[in-house]
Amino acid sequence: MNKALLGSIAVLPLVAAGVLTNTGAANAATIAGTAQFSSAISPLTTVTVDQNSLDFMPDPGPKVVNVGATNGVFSPYQQTQASILYSPLLLGSTLPAQPTFLDFGTLGDDKGIFKLGAVDTAFDFTSAFGLTNGSLGFTGWFIDEAGIEYEGAGTITFQLVGTPAQVQATLASGGKFEDISFSGLTIAITKVPEPTTLAGLGVVAASLAFARTRKKNKAE
Repeated sequence: MNKALLGSIAVLPLVAAGVLTNTGAANAATIAGTAQFSSAISPLTTVTVDQNSLDFMPDPGPKVVNVGATNGVFSPYQQTQASILYSPLLLGSTLPAQPTFLDFGTLGDDKGIFKLGAVDTAFDFTSAFGLTNGSLGFTGWFIDEAGIEYEGAGTITFQLVGTPAQVQATLASGGKFEDISFSGLTIAITKVPEPTTLAGLGVVAASLAFARTRKKNKAE
């Protein structure tokens, strides 16, 4: 049997096995992937916060964020831009339809996207040197370029003028904070696909490699 053929068959199961043995709950998010985002400058993307929602601006208009440090499944998108396709985020909402929140790749191809599943029920406000750090969490699913789904969770952070008590009083009275430059947006994978799913993908990959090598050998 051709040595190249033997190599293609032997390597892929080992790769699959390496994935399967590193999916412990303690380090699954680190292995699978994390991504950090920042507000784009052109067009300038900001957020508007009221008592019940966080809305990305401009509206209407393109909403874009810069993709910064990434690892794992997000690595192909480092130093690119992602489009925000779903806004506003309503506090406490669950979204059975799983709308696309972020699109990292080609718009409309359903690959390289983060679909929104639920939004936290409340903002988290903490004091920071006379300002207020605000954050809002969300959960959903990331779909990579191979169509594999990963469960994930994210947080949007921003800063508001005033103490947490003053901020909450403003929101409770119906006020809002408009066009705020959010300080960050992060997403981390919280659960990788089941081992049986990954094993099946390994078998498919091995079969494809075998077919390509066999075709090449025949041609030679």
